Amino acid sequence: MYRDLLAGHPTEVEHVLGDLTARARALAVPTPLLDLATLQLRVHERRVAAAG
Repeated sequence: MYRDLLAGHPTEVEHVLGDLTARARALAVPTPLLDLATLQLRVHERRVAAAG
């Protein structure tokens, strides 16, 4: 994921971090840093998609 991020390619943020955040939310486990990392990568995904 890091190499894709550096190269400006799409990452598998939803498959990896999105799944982890969803599981944590289902268990009522707070994950503020994971949520922040997921948000940052989602922003990256949208920028990559827009540049297209």
